[in-house]
Amino acid sequence: MEAEATAELLMCRFFAKFGPPDSVHSDQGRTFEASLMKELWQLFGIQKTRTTPYHQQSNGLVERVNSTLLDVLQALASEAFETWDRILPMVTMAYNTSVHEATGTTPYFAMFGREARLPVESVESPLTVESPNRRRRTSATISGKSENNFMRCTVSCDET
Repeated sequence: MEAEATAELLMCRFFAKFGPPDSVHSDQGRTFEASLMKELWQLFGIQKTRTTPYHQQSNGLVERVNSTLLDVLQALASEAFETWDRILPMVTMAYNTSVHEATGTTPYFAMFGREARLPVESVESPLTVESPNRRRRTSATISGKSENNFMRCTVSCDET
């Protein structure tokens, strides 16, 4: 993928939804090192850090996630390998909605402050309308859990 396409993807699919990050950590591939990307980092005040070239261990967390996703994809797509790109979103959803030992929560909850609504839940019980007081209590509970999980994630990341 070229720098222009990467910049557009970041702007439209990430920055527009979540806002720009404080920092970006990537390999030293030419796409992320291109002058256009350097301008993007500067424009949004994003600190850019790099992995050590040809040293996968310097980006161990990403390598571990990629390995897990690849294992699941290989198991699911073994009969029809051509479909891997069609099942990747569901494999990613399964990963993001699974509790991770290091954080004690799901990546989805860590990102959005609530658990994902999974397709199976709509079959088990219909949606209900919450009262304003219950919604307020739920928000307060989620806020407390988010803060607690953020602290656990921070400690876990500092230890690795």
